[in-house]
Amino acid sequence: MRCRLNRGATLLMPDVEVLTGTLERMKGLLGRDSLPRGSAVLIVRCPSVHTFFMRFPIDAVFLDADGVVVRLAHALRPFRMAWGGMKARSVLEAPVGTIAELGIVPGDRLDVIGL
Repeated sequence: MRCRLNRGATLLMPDVEVLTGTLERMKGLLGRDSLPRGSAVLIVRCPSVHTFFMRFPIDAVFLDADGVVVRLAHALRPFRMAWGGMKARSVLEAPVGTIAELGIVPGDRLDVIGL
């Protein structure tokens, strides 16, 4: 499934892949060589992530049930883990530098359109 990510009326990412099934959520980005700029993967029902066996680092944006950013993980290298905290319900995985480039900060509300 695909959707787009907005902050209010501002389009942040036009191409977000949504992973909802158990197997696809478990696999995540494993096996991929990269994640193109401007794209991301949203993993629902996921309060933490790992980058074991991944081939590239990522930025991770943890969201609560209302789409509010609760925690950020910048440049999460392979073979690392990140936890979004007690309120985290999903995580947006994006290319390194995306958080800074888009100016995402804790407290921002990100809207997933088309989910």
